[in-house]
Amino acid sequence: MIKKAKHEGFKNRYSLEKDGRIYTLAPLSPKQVYEDQIQLKKGYKEEQHVSTKVEEQKDLAKMEKQAEQYGEDVRKREKKVSHELKIKRNKVSAFRTLGKGHGQKQKDVKKAESGEKMSGEKKERVRKKVCRKSGETP
Repeated sequence: MIKKAKHEGFKNRYSLEKDGRIYTLAPLSPKQVYEDQIQLKKGYKEEQHVSTKVEEQKDLAKMEKQAEQYGEDVRKREKKVSHELKIKRNKVSAFRTLGKGHGQKQKDVKKAESGEKMSGEKKERVRKKVCRKSGETP
């Protein structure tokens, strides 16, 4: 606990007693003030430099994370589009297959109606199909 502080006006010093010891506070010389200011500036610049580096690292990490996330999104979209294209290709090929079969059936019906040459079994199948469509009994 500090009891008293004395100011010596002529020497511009403060003296105080704490815990049984006497401390004297004296002003710094102009040279000491200058050196102290230089040291403070260096510390401030180093602190700014370090904080700038930390900020740059944070920004870089954030950008890397965003790039990674964007890459994942792109891969997901590509996978989805690829899957959709496969499905569409399968549908198209199925329709083509159905269309070919359907076209062949129509040709067979026309052949049967026109009396062109066909094997006996094929002729009978076509005749049954034509009867089913028209509602007649074969």
